Amino acid sequence: MANRGTRKGYSGQKPQGNGYYRGAGGRPVDNERRRKRRRKRIMKALIAWAVCILLVGLIAVGTVRVVSSVASSKKRQFRQDGIEKLVSGDYTGAIEAFDTALEKSGKKSDGFNSDVLGYRAEAEYKLRDYEAAVHTYGLLLEMKPDTAVYLYAQSMCYAHLGDTDNAIDRYHAGNAVQKEDKDEAGRQEALFAAGGACVDAGEYEKAMGLYQDAIREGVKHGQVYNQMGLCQMAEKDYQGALDSFNQGYETFVTGHSLGSGAEPAQAAAALNADARADMALLKELVYNRAVAYEYLSEYKKALGLFEDYVSVFGPNEDAEHEIAFLKTR
Repeated sequence: MANRGTRKGYSGQKPQGNGYYRGAGGRPVDNERRRKRRRKRIMKALIAWAVCILLVGLIAVGTVRVVSSVASSKKRQFRQDGIEKLVSGDYTGAIEAFDTALEKSGKKSDGFNSDVLGYRAEAEYKLRDYEAAVHTYGLLLEMKPDTAVYLYAQSMCYAHLGDTDNAIDRYHAGNAVQKEDKDEAGRQEALFAAGGACVDAGEYEKAMGLYQDAIREGVKHGQVYNQMGLCQMAEKDYQGALDSFNQGYETFVTGHSLGSGAEPAQAAAALNADARADMALLKELVYNRAVAYEYLSEYKKALGLFEDYVSVFGPNEDAEHEIAFLKTR
């Protein structure tokens, strides 16, 4: 058999039983060691690749956080700008700033958005854009259903729009939420706004029903009786009006820790200098009682009250005219 020679680099040795081959130089080559070195190189490459991916991810997260922080800072700045403009009376500018704050915020920041919407609704109301305010309070109610203060605010907006049905409906909806708290913010304001809208529309029965419901629900305020009396005067129920005005006056004086039947001078003296709303109500009740007595032809009582009015609250052309007339009766 011809000698084919040996291949270069091959010793012609048979494999060793221990898994070694002899190399060209005669030294055995460990295949297992080769595999281990290969695995180490692969592992190092994988680790390096993972570290690179991690670093890229951290950089991306950091970038997102920086962008998010900048956006948060901008939306809060626009919110603050809006508040400052609202306080200064620039209601249009305030609304624009609040709208920009909402755009910067996005839809997921419910807490921030509801806060800004509350300010925007206030600015719209003060701008007398009542339809816009109704819409904004509607958005707030979607975010925080059954919130009495928003329902009362909607009632007042509808009252200014002359929509007496919705004004009354929103007022009652607020009461249904706040059954226990008769002094909830906005309740009395909504009551008088809705009632006043009914009076302006000549819907005296609606207004009377509203005020009577308030009394049954436990609202104790001289203005409720005063408004009832005005409705009764408009319908020429002079005795009913006098009863309402008298009840309103009694509610007022007892509510200010005065005895029943306290004179107007005593009631005025009991008020603080800054209690303008209370003083205005006291003046109305004294004047309206005098008018009711005059319509009932009780001229002496009417004259006495008109004189008390001028003496306590100062000169008044209408009151002085009535005094001059009553002295001729």
